[in-house]
Amino acid sequence: MRDLWEQTEIIIEHLLDQDSWGLLETDCNSPDTISEDEKILKVAQCLRAFGDQYNDTIQKAMKEFKPTLPELVNNQASEGFSRMVTELSNNHVLCTHAEQLGPEMNMLRTTVILGVYISKEMPELLPRLKDAMVNYINTNLLPWIRRSGGWENIL
Repeated sequence: MRDLWEQTEIIIEHLLDQDSWGLLETDCNSPDTISEDEKILKVAQCLRAFGDQYNDTIQKAMKEFKPTLPELVNNQASEGFSRMVTELSNNHVLCTHAEQLGPEMNMLRTTVILGVYISKEMPELLPRLKDAMVNYINTNLLPWIRRSGGWENIL
């Protein structure tokens, strides 16, 4: 069985990889009989569905970051991505859309939305973006994921 760090890497890979979507139906209630790889793919699909639910308000806030996206090209991609997630998570307009979520789920949601947005706007950043997302999640959310019993239990 893979550790959570490795699972996070694979989940982010699938999350941002359009070719993964035809492999399984998006059903966030995974039966216990499926393989670990199928569970990881289902988590990625559920996160993608979670991120795809953003509305015009979130899109407008994301567009504010467009001029700063080229900064992610340099060696501080993880720091820049982390700063963007923090700013979006603290955006007072967006906070009203996340009232029912706990702080960790809000950070995860923001991370997914930002990652999907950046992957669409600047696909050339995909390798750095994946590394930045994995680093951010594993640094800021891994303890919560672990306490929750793993990825499949938080969605």
